Amino acid sequence: KDKTLLQATVRDISERKKAEELREKLLDTARHLTRSLDLNTVLDQISKQAISLLDCHGITIYMLDKDGVTINPALSNDPPYDKMVLATKLNINKSLTGKVIKAKKGMIFNDTAKETVSFHVPGTPESDDDYIIISPFIIDNKVIGTMNLYRGTSTFSTDDLVIVNTFAVYASTAIKNAKIYEDLMVEMKERQLAEKEAQINEEKYRTLTENLPLGVYRDTPGARGKFIEINQALVEMFGYKDKNSMMKINISKLYASPRLRKKFSDKLLKKGHINNEELQLVKQDGTRFVGSSTAIAVKNDKGKIIHYDGIIEDITERVVLRNKLIENEEKYRSIVNNSPDIIMRVDPKGTITYINSQYAGKTPEEVIGKTIYDLMPSEFHDKAKDSLRKVIDTVESFIYEQ
Repeated sequence: KDKTLLQATVRDISERKKAEELREKLLDTARHLTRSLDLNTVLDQISKQAISLLDCHGITIYMLDKDGVTINPALSNDPPYDKMVLATKLNINKSLTGKVIKAKKGMIFNDTAKETVSFHVPGTPESDDDYIIISPFIIDNKVIGTMNLYRGTSTFSTDDLVIVNTFAVYASTAIKNAKIYEDLMVEMKERQLAEKEAQINEEKYRTLTENLPLGVYRDTPGARGKFIEINQALVEMFGYKDKNSMMKINISKLYASPRLRKKFSDKLLKKGHINNEELQLVKQDGTRFVGSSTAIAVKNDKGKIIHYDGIIEDITERVVLRNKLIENEEKYRSIVNNSPDIIMRVDPKGTITYINSQYAGKTPEEVIGKTIYDLMPSEFHDKAKDSLRKVIDTVESFIYEQ
């Protein structure tokens, strides 16, 4: 019978299998790292997964400070030295960690005694013979920190360096995502606080304006103008039944003439502010009154005026009283000026501030500014001073005859 020969080839695939298992383990590790967006949780996962992956007894995660020199410990998992490690900051120019950061690549330090920049953390054993492997976290081509792994029994190999560098890529992505999330949360919290503060301030402003006896308004620029906000006092001042009905009108209707609104708006646009401007205004029922307005033109970031903020006070009674005083003063002046008697006004020192006619051949202009003592013989000075003092002290009239 014919004999059949079988030929077979046997290959050792243990290394390939080991590599596939390692790759699968790295992928599984990456999945663990991306399960959380909390930065502290991510760093904790990096610590645990790295120790397991590279069979180490400890790890420290460092973050590079914004100053580019200080290296801050963010996490330590190397008992019993965690407290000392976390209390010690490193310098980029005086540490193995700094050497890795500046090189922007992972490094193995199996003989730290030969390293000139090696730094000893206070409180840890000086005779520590740990082997160290350090890989940087790189985000957008910028080193943000490192993970430092420690072994005490076996040195690190180049294969270990490949593994730790690959793991650092996954870890960097997880840290980046966590930082983005953290920044987003901070921004959202700040925005919520700002909105809450704005709401509180708006409520305070509304309470303040509603309790003021003055009319408070915010309106748009222009000859016609529209209200943006008004308080209840302004509504009552102009005699409207409610805010809504007053908010709908063109502001020019509140002036005695539309041109007065245009004049006021143009002046405010030009000067940027107006203080105590007297305005002829009209209530809803047609009643006229005098208002005193103080206002400012509010600009946006680009310098464009977007609205006016102002207050109005009804000063009609004050104006009527002022006009009566002016009228009475004019009447008084007419009576005094036409009086056949000499009438003068003096201050407490006896200085003449007003005289209605000539005196001793001198015009009023020549007399005003002199004292009453300049117009009388010296022997009457003491009596005149006593008389003036008596009038000032008692606020009573006194007849003095010379």
